[in-house]
Amino acid sequence: NGLEGLNCGPNSTVVNCTVLSNGSDGIAAADGSVVSGCAAQSNTGNGISTTLGCTVSGCSAVANTLHGISAGSASTVNGCTVYSNLQRGINMGDGCTAKDCTARSNGTDGIFTADDCTVTSCTARRNDGRGIFADTGNTVSECTVAFNGADGIDAASDCQIRHNNSRQNGRLIGGGTGILTSGANNRIDENNVTANVYGIACYGAGNIVIRNTARGNTTANYLIGTGNGVGVTGVAPDGHSTGSA
Repeated sequence: NGLEGLNCGPNSTVVNCTVLSNGSDGIAAADGSVVSGCAAQSNTGNGISTTLGCTVSGCSAVANTLHGISAGSASTVNGCTVYSNLQRGINMGDGCTAKDCTARSNGTDGIFTADDCTVTSCTARRNDGRGIFADTGNTVSECTVAFNGADGIDAASDCQIRHNNSRQNGRLIGGGTGILTSGANNRIDENNVTANVYGIACYGAGNIVIRNTARGNTTANYLIGTGNGVGVTGVAPDGHSTGSA
């Protein structure tokens, strides 16, 4: 309508609403609110924006000017779809959970987290930035990340990255990595990483890389710096030797 979207106070419940072409956030919900079954499209701000301790479930956010869904700390985003937003698909504060979500064709990262979050059973495809960015202390599991513009999964420190499928990332930068860690003390376990430029890269120290499969990554399947522990994936099956960062 070109004016303001729904602006809700603390402990609100917003159910089965459609917000279209507003001049701000489509839905803005304050602490402790629940947003369920809503559709937010072509709003000038975020599609759906929450502050602390909120739940967003079963919603779609499409073609918004900022993020599709921006969730404050201690929030849960479950079963949501974010598509073609100009910034991030899902943007989360610390201590959040994203589960069973799909992020496709967003202008920067598909899913972006702050510290100590859990991202599980999500799909991030063809976003122009990273598929999933995980800050310190995150768990990323059972996710599919493919054909993103930059790296598939980019983790900081103290993360667990396990049981993910990451392929053909780096579409826009020419040097994408399936799973990249820049910090220390991460565990990268039982992932399948294929057809990226680099498969798994660890640039910090104190990381554990074990029981992964990496094949067909064009420059190196593994690029592992000194001071890291490498399990049974030390030599790739197609002849690309473990590299050094």
